[in-house]
Amino acid sequence: MMEKGTTEVSTAYHQVHQLASQVASALRMAANSSSSSATVKMASDGLWQGENPLDFALPLLAVQIAVILAVTQGLARAQTAAPT
Repeated sequence: MMEKGTTEVSTAYHQVHQLASQVASALRMAANSSSSSATVKMASDGLWQGENPLDFALPLLAVQIAVILAVTQGLARAQTAAPT
């Protein structure tokens, strides 16, 4: 029999895993649909110029780091909030 805290952490883990799979799928689709140029720009001119900032290396890295930090903090707080 699983404790309530363990069940919550397990549910959170599965939600994070599902989100990561969706993000990976979206990134694969974006990579396949983008232009086939051999070079990758580091930074965009901005959203106001009609470019998608996530097509560039630095903004995408910033988003990936933010997602990783949010997920790990969420899991850590869910684990510490669970009664032992």
